[in-house]
Amino acid sequence: MEREVEAPYTIVMVELDEGPWIAGNLIDIDPDKTGMALMGRRVKLGHKLFPGDRYSGGEAARPLFSFED
Repeated sequence: MEREVEAPYTIVMVELDEGPWIAGNLIDIDPDKTGMALMGRRVKLGHKLFPGDRYSGGEAARPLFSFED
C-alpha cells in the first residue's frame, strides 16, 4: 500500500511516560475533528511497516498512535 492512500494524516507529538517526545500519526480519528481538546489525552503506541521505495534503503517502521480505551 502506498502512503498517499492514508492521506490526510494527523501528525501528533506525544510525550512518553519515560520523558522523551516522539512524533507519529494519530489513527482512527477524522482529521476534521482534531483540535486543542486532544491535548493531554493518553494514547497507545503502535507501528506500521512500509516497503522501501526508490528513495529509501528498504522497509521502514512508522510510529502510530491510537487513543487508549
